Amino acid sequence: MKKIICLIFLLVVAHTPTHAEIFKCKLASEQTVYQSSPCPSTTVKQNVVETNADRIAKTQSQLAARKADWIAKEAAALKFEKERHEELARQRLISLRKRRIIEDYSLENL
Repeated sequence: MKKIICLIFLLVVAHTPTHAEIFKCKLASEQTVYQSSPCPSTTVKQNVVETNADRIAKTQSQLAARKADWIAKEAAALKFEKERHEELARQRLISLRKRRIIEDYSLENL
């Protein structure tokens, strides 16, 4: 189980594209400039623009987290079912043993 989660995590990390931040700078002259480095201190406003690579990386990490969660839930459900079947088998065995004891006792007292 842990191996599967680690494998998914490694695949996501290895597949995550590199991304560069894009800064949107509004200069004092009301001109908007896009650049890869942070805006100079003379700018009026600075925003970091989310690129497609950022969105893809974010979506992939969310998907990987959901897959890992789903795998963990499936493993828990399978474990529960296995334990339930084992308990039912144990109860059947106990019931059969009780019947045999009752039958043996009734045969002795005849």
